[in-house]
Amino acid sequence: MREPPGQKWGARALLLVSALAGLTCLWSLRLSSKVSTDVLDLVPNDERSPELALVCSMAGEDEAKIMLLALRVPDKQGEGKEAHDKRIES
Repeated sequence: MREPPGQKWGARALLLVSALAGLTCLWSLRLSSKVSTDVLDLVPNDERSPELALVCSMAGEDEAKIMLLALRVPDKQGEGKEAHDKRIES
């Protein structure tokens, strides 16, 4: 079965118009001023956890960027304490 001659072009035009309308809608939202990539923005201001308070207070320092990545080294299954400590040191 063949499609009617204008059906494929009509569908393509409708798809193009819909895509342009969607992009225009996204552009008008100005998401760059509304979306933050800072993880600490997710922490409530009235958080009382001492660990989070320490992390928030150190967030601007260079050491905090490293500390956020190395908070805990998980144990491997069946690994002894000496092997775990040795793996952490290296």
